Amino acid sequence: MAFAPDGNTFAFASEEDGSIQLWDANNGKKLIHFNKDQTVADRQSLLAFSPDGTRLVSSGREKVKLWALPSGELLQDFEPKGRAGRRPWREFAQPVAISSDGAWIATVAEDPRYDYNLKPTIYIWDALTGRQLRAIQRRDQSGLSDIEFSPDGKQLLVIGARCGLYDCERQLLVWSLPH
Repeated sequence: MAFAPDGNTFAFASEEDGSIQLWDANNGKKLIHFNKDQTVADRQSLLAFSPDGTRLVSSGREKVKLWALPSGELLQDFEPKGRAGRRPWREFAQPVAISSDGAWIATVAEDPRYDYNLKPTIYIWDALTGRQLRAIQRRDQSGLSDIEFSPDGKQLLVIGARCGLYDCERQLLVWSLPH
């Protein structure tokens, strides 16, 4: 679930029918309904609004999509450059973020080349063209649970955890981004 920056609209992915729905937070009326065949929605989908509220990014099983609002038009379908044609998305939703100027989208995926020793990769995308700009691969198997651009768009913050047999150590990672 995600609120639009103005607080007047919220979006959620429905477990019931796999749709993504946008609702008016003030009067409870449904504004947009993306059918399951249009979306990547599943019970674990993650959503994020652009800072100006004119776009919505959805991250679900195997796909990340960017939607225009209020029209509901699909603007981009993001697919990382994998190896041997395999997509590195995990079988559940991954963290997703939009930069404050709306120019970049960040997603997280895990590279299937490593089988059970999955190494997370952070992808930076051009939101207008859908072109993959950068892939930042972790050197360890730390899980990544959240991702966010700094307000000025110059840094990318990632929260992760490195887990051993009996405990987990939380990590805050910060990358400087060229602009």
